[in-house]
Amino acid sequence: MHYLFLVRHYPPEISGGARRPFLLVRALRKLGYKITLVTPFELEEDPDQIHVVCEAIRLNPDLPYLNIRLNAAAYLKNFLRNWILWPEPDIRWSKRVERVILESGIKPDGIFTTSPPESIHVVGARLARKLDVPWVAEFRDTWFYNPHRKIIERSLFRRFIERYIAKKALKNVSGLTAVSNYVMDDVLSFAPNTVPRQIIGHFSAPQTEKYNLPQKDLNLVHSGGFTLSDRGRYLEPLLDIFEEASIVRPELHLHIAGRLTKDEHDLIASSSVRITHHGQVSLMQSQAMQCAADGLVLYTPKQSHALPGKYAEYCFANRPILYFGGGDWMNLVKNPEGLRPLHQGLTELKKDEHVTNFYSISADKAAEMLSDLFKRVSRKD
Repeated sequence: MHYLFLVRHYPPEISGGARRPFLLVRALRKLGYKITLVTPFELEEDPDQIHVVCEAIRLNPDLPYLNIRLNAAAYLKNFLRNWILWPEPDIRWSKRVERVILESGIKPDGIFTTSPPESIHVVGARLARKLDVPWVAEFRDTWFYNPHRKIIERSLFRRFIERYIAKKALKNVSGLTAVSNYVMDDVLSFAPNTVPRQIIGHFSAPQTEKYNLPQKDLNLVHSGGFTLSDRGRYLEPLLDIFEEASIVRPELHLHIAGRLTKDEHDLIASSSVRITHHGQVSLMQSQAMQCAADGLVLYTPKQSHALPGKYAEYCFANRPILYFGGGDWMNLVKNPEGLRPLHQGLTELKKDEHVTNFYSISADKAAEMLSDLFKRVSRKD
């Protein structure tokens, strides 16, 4: 069976949920699927890929937490992008994908789109109709409940128009998958509730590489970004806890693997905490760092509802997970033995401590669940 995977945010060096398609593709190919990735990133290790180049989209200038300093002309340009390009500026790349696929003459057995961004589903619907093939849409985040794009939360007009776009796009979807019931409930508020669907939670894969961290230090690893990943994840409160704990335990060493804003770089430079910023790293290196750490830092805003993808990834390291923030997701943890509040963990954490964390499903299991959905969709058609 041949599926086209349309993925806007794909490169494996990106942390968190954006790694999900990378792991799914690899596992589905092991099951015998032919997967053609359609991405804006050229992946040398992938022999079956359609590379569709697109200019990078500048981040929304009305998000003050990123503190983007733009001149008047640049601000106006980005303002117009937000109000002319619907549902978001990435629709430009998605429409380019549509043209490339139609011109290529490819006729797959099905199409799979994964969001964010939501624009990928708009084009997924159009391609499925023009190619007359089934289309499965995956939602890794909510579109309207607790939206990640602040403009939807702030503007009733924006929300009304995007709901119309969402309903029109999902009207004839063949199958739906989401990372949690909360996300699926959001999708079903604008999509048919009779469509075949499957909850596929967050997953990861065991690491295969080794990584060395300073032997004499008590090494804490945080994988992923802060406000660039979630607008409610501010670095400063986290550093405050570390600064207080470092007075008593000067051996604490925080390692951050992920993208940071300029302001976050400045906070690190002015902090008394020993911090190493590793930048963006590959999936394999990130997992190797997690296994080499003495503890793993999990920072979730209070409104977090689904089991975080980062938690699922951390579980495979069998290291204590020190959480900061919280949210309803904590009620979903089946075996909380290795889960501790950050300030308690920084006080009690021991060198090279192993724990047994609750394992999320593996990437192979997730691929089997998605394969089952593909088969249900095919039988329905």
